[in-house]
Amino acid sequence: MSDQQTNELRFDGRVAIITGARRGIGRAYALLLARRGARLVLNALGSLDELAAEIRAIPGAEVATLSGDAGDAAVCAALVELAVKQFGKLDIVICNAGGATMMPVAGEGSDELFARTLQVDAVGPFHLVRAAWPHFEKQAYGRVLLTSSTVGAYGIAGMVHYAAAKGAIIGMTRALALEGAAAGITVNAVFPNATTEGATAGSGVTNADPWRAKCTPGIVAPAAAVLTHESCPVNGELINVGAGRVAKMFVGNAPGFHDAALTPESLIANWAVVMREEGYYVPKDAMESGNVWARKNAGF
Repeated sequence: MSDQQTNELRFDGRVAIITGARRGIGRAYALLLARRGARLVLNALGSLDELAAEIRAIPGAEVATLSGDAGDAAVCAALVELAVKQFGKLDIVICNAGGATMMPVAGEGSDELFARTLQVDAVGPFHLVRAAWPHFEKQAYGRVLLTSSTVGAYGIAGMVHYAAAKGAIIGMTRALALEGAAAGITVNAVFPNATTEGATAGSGVTNADPWRAKCTPGIVAPAAAVLTHESCPVNGELINVGAGRVAKMFVGNAPGFHDAALTPESLIANWAVVMREEGYYVPKDAMESGNVWARKNAGF
């Protein structure tokens, strides 16, 4: 037996909530964790009967389901209540529910789409984590995995609503990680590249594209397992996953241009210095960013 087999990451005794679990990436998460011993509480808008039956066919697997809107605070609270009532505790929260739709910022109905996307992709995760947090603090242990997107980090035309929601996850991840660290809670975010129905709609990616065959939901799941395992090696990190590649993403701060007597003219004359990326620094939090750049590098 290889070292990889003998050191298999197991979730025996752990209880996990997964939203958006009916298909795609959420389904892949559920199957992997179930096969590795986790007891699951699954959520989706549609019926979860088929997935639940598949999971119950796994020897020793246990699963409970609650269909409903993961953006609804009452549904989020009910998921936590179900986990504690059915399995006695809660260890892991995976906020996977969400979806993307292409629409120009001035398109008809874009205001409703903006509000709805924020509700499901950003407000819902807040409600679910908030409901789970007291249980995590009480047991001095918890694992949270939020779902962002490269759209939230880098943008894409026609998806300002989705970019805003997924961008909010970046700040949420960093702040929650800092808040939970002392209580044994880790919070990380995954940025999946997977050719799910929602991810490829309107993208121009077709079934004939060889990239599609490599970017499956299943190849994202191992990263989720590491980030929600008791041996999770990081906290507050942004992890890009797709087609077998896993990489850290980060928000850095470059040295920039400093002029104690700054004027519009001195600034525009030195704009190339402002935009230089060399020598960047990745602060641990906003206070450190201020101390390093606003003080030290400005001569204070």
